[in-house]
Amino acid sequence: MNVGRGHCRNAERETGTEPVAVRCGAPFSPPRDGARGLLVGVCEHGSPDSGTGRQYSMSAAMLSKTLLPRLVAFLLGACMLMGVGFCPFDAAGGQNSGPAVGSNSAGPPVGTAAPVPKNPSNEASAEQPAPDRPPSVYTNALAPRPDHLRTTLELAAIFAVGEGWYYGTLESPKWYWYDDFVDGMRARFVTGDAYCLDVNAWDTNMGHVFAGAGYYLLARSNDLSYEASLLYTFAASAAWEMFGEPREEFSINDTIVTPSSGFAVGEVMYQFGEFFQHSSCTAPNKALGWIFSPGAAIHRWIDGTEPKPPDKVDQFCFTTDAWHRFQVYAGGGSDYSPDKDRSRTEAALGFNMEVVTAEKYGKPGEACLLYKGGTFNEMSLDAALADDGKTPDFRFLARTAFLGYYRQNIVKSEATGTLEGSSLFYGLSTAFEYYTHKFIGYAREDKLAICDLVGPSLISDYYHAGFHMRTLFDLYPTFSMVKPAAGAVYDQTHSLQGVTGIYQEQGYYYALGLSTGGRAEMYYGPFGMEAFIRYHYFSGIEGIDRMQDRVTHDLSFEDQRLWLQLTLSCALPVDHLKLALDAGKIYRWSDIDAFSRNMDETRYFARVVYEF
Repeated sequence: MNVGRGHCRNAERETGTEPVAVRCGAPFSPPRDGARGLLVGVCEHGSPDSGTGRQYSMSAAMLSKTLLPRLVAFLLGACMLMGVGFCPFDAAGGQNSGPAVGSNSAGPPVGTAAPVPKNPSNEASAEQPAPDRPPSVYTNALAPRPDHLRTTLELAAIFAVGEGWYYGTLESPKWYWYDDFVDGMRARFVTGDAYCLDVNAWDTNMGHVFAGAGYYLLARSNDLSYEASLLYTFAASAAWEMFGEPREEFSINDTIVTPSSGFAVGEVMYQFGEFFQHSSCTAPNKALGWIFSPGAAIHRWIDGTEPKPPDKVDQFCFTTDAWHRFQVYAGGGSDYSPDKDRSRTEAALGFNMEVVTAEKYGKPGEACLLYKGGTFNEMSLDAALADDGKTPDFRFLARTAFLGYYRQNIVKSEATGTLEGSSLFYGLSTAFEYYTHKFIGYAREDKLAICDLVGPSLISDYYHAGFHMRTLFDLYPTFSMVKPAAGAVYDQTHSLQGVTGIYQEQGYYYALGLSTGGRAEMYYGPFGMEAFIRYHYFSGIEGIDRMQDRVTHDLSFEDQRLWLQLTLSCALPVDHLKLALDAGKIYRWSDIDAFSRNMDETRYFARVVYEF
């Protein structure tokens, strides 16, 4: 679809103070000339209000050359060390030393579920190894009944509604690239001219994230596997691009974003829906089950297959079959820009939700199993509100580890009642990330929509004498939509005549790149500490723009983002409440051809967290 087309950004000029321009080379490609070092450069353009250039030295070189690789190596090494001594995998399908009994805590430091029972591994000798893991972690789950026919009919109904909207609302000829249906099919199957990156508005393309999640949830809620659901999502997206909009281009970016983001967001929502729908039948659980997985709730209501009450629940009426940690928080703090020497006071609120469907995770016992489907699932949302009522910072993440081995060797100490041992998951995961941030002194929002495609993931836990350490590391190739941080000043100082159509009309570009980072959490008694790092690199895609025949200057885009954060926490005297103190740093580097901008902000926040 091409909603929002036709508003040329040549007519838009940003106002306001902008930071100084500097040259930042890309860390994964050689510098374009010998004078430029890695992540450090010399000013090429002054700020609009200064009139002169100036040298701008940052600590980015130290971060990129020393701190960043060391932190990544530490997280990777910690995960690997925790895997030493685990049981070898049974090629027949995995084995389990005992039944997945016991309760899971609501979180490592302040768990609220029922006490964990004694180690079941003492009774393992009397049991036979299970040839395969059960189809569901939930003891009250019914056997899956995949329904491909209903999935196809429901997707066809959605397709028909979309077709009605397309032909019923897009009456103006300006919406069409091709004269008629035959012309559009010729461009797809004969000349190949239809395949390109579209020039749609940002919000229009973000709509494909919701469409993809909807397709995926619909298939998953019909008891289809994640592989089949992903195939249905891809097929629905490709069919719409091929035949649903015959007089439009075949959008390559839509065909990537719809299934990839749909898989990441949809699988997480499906697993959350399963968790709530298999918990006690309370009003909050029913509401959350419908919110996260409405298709499954409707199908079970129609089919009369709603789950029976679970055998074991915690004090919040959540099932103990799967581990969970839910956090909601509110607080406040400030951002500080060292370049502008200005600060901004903000209020913060958000949530973080995790569900782990490995049966023994967080419980005593041994396990060595291959898991397929969302095993480690996380969704988080964080928003900051400024004094003027605007939202200068917004972050969203959905991540699922869907295929890999889970190994565990944990016992419960009879003397202390604490867990001893470790666990490790290594396999594949996928994610979708969305960031908007208004840097102090900038007239334009920094926006990133990142499809973290399939990549390796390591998740490990270590328990000893009441101490718990949890680490996570991941690495992804990415496809992204990026608003370049250098764009606002570049537009004021350069002509946009003949540049890439998507940037000229909408102010962003499509990029390939990578995302990597990790998290280390440590808890002992009421105290906790978390170290977080996230790095993104983006390189613009050239040569396949929708208006490529008009492009005379294919701009070269490169952007980078680094986010560091350290959090200290302490449990409060009130049950399930803790105080968290955050100190963070955001670095942003941006290049458009030889024109550059970089910026950074320091953030300090205090939050009250309710964990359950």
